[in-house]
Amino acid sequence: MRSSFYSILTLGASVAASPVYSSSAKRWQKLAPIPSPRQEQATVALSDTKIAIVGGIVSNENGTGVVTTDLVQVYDIPSDSWSTVEPLPSAMNHPNAAVVNGKLYLLGGLTPEETAAWQATTACWVYDPEGDVWAELEDMPEDEGRGSATIVLVPGPAGEQRSVATVTTYDTETGEWSVWPSLPLERDHAGGAVIDGKMYVLGGRRFGQTNVTDTVFSLDLSSPEEGWTTSDARMPTPRGGLAAGTVSVKAKDGYLTSLVYTFGGEGNGLQGSDGMFDEVEVFDPRDGGSWAQKGRMPIAKHGTAAVSVGGRVYIPGGGIRVGGSPVSDFEAYFP
Repeated sequence: MRSSFYSILTLGASVAASPVYSSSAKRWQKLAPIPSPRQEQATVALSDTKIAIVGGIVSNENGTGVVTTDLVQVYDIPSDSWSTVEPLPSAMNHPNAAVVNGKLYLLGGLTPEETAAWQATTACWVYDPEGDVWAELEDMPEDEGRGSATIVLVPGPAGEQRSVATVTTYDTETGEWSVWPSLPLERDHAGGAVIDGKMYVLGGRRFGQTNVTDTVFSLDLSSPEEGWTTSDARMPTPRGGLAAGTVSVKAKDGYLTSLVYTFGGEGNGLQGSDGMFDEVEVFDPRDGGSWAQKGRMPIAKHGTAAVSVGGRVYIPGGGIRVGGSPVSDFEAYFP
């Protein structure tokens, strides 16, 4: 059976600190920091031993503000080291990326413009790690450019930043785009996962950093025409800009089950929080869904992305305040 790549996109626009470990520190491992403090990047697993971070925003060389970058850097898990590879063809933040058959597909994102802070782009590329080269793909459908989308892999057959509910899919073999049922509500900066034939969109925000949500949407991929449903299980901590990673763990009955771990985010109105969350919460999709709290992160941050490799969740970089505040800290979480 051939594998197709469907990107589930829910736009968004998003528009170094020393870690302080909590009582759950035994679950965290501090890794080699990323070479450049980074946030709003894409994070993907190229293989069982390598993780790539793509684009994002970095501190300006003049020391003021942040700029969009074309940097692509690869982390080697066995050696705990970073290398820099061929940059993006164009600088991009909040890129939408996933890996299929060892190649990295980048499907739109946000780019800097002279007349506006960030503009959505429909440009798409594919990166081949073996040749260290990018190749241009067919653009996304017109008027469907977006950034900070929730993007997942599904096996099967062939001006002002705003949130959207659009869901589109891209087939890596045919190069064709198609439209799927829209989300129940507009969403950006959400977490995403596919478990047992269903896609989940967790939390996120609508129209701004403080308008966060606790909802979980799900779509049965065997019958997407039936549309999305909303779970009765709400996130304990509503937030946007969170990171999410799916890990298989042994349940009490002895069988493996897949859980979605969510980390950090923004929208915290408590004094002294800098708008950040440090919560770690886990979603169990079985029996209608349930949530459990799993301690706190070493650093409260948003605007990063998580990737699961070998039973661990890797979380590079991120921002420690609302807006542009990238850090180079890199941690792995042990469920």
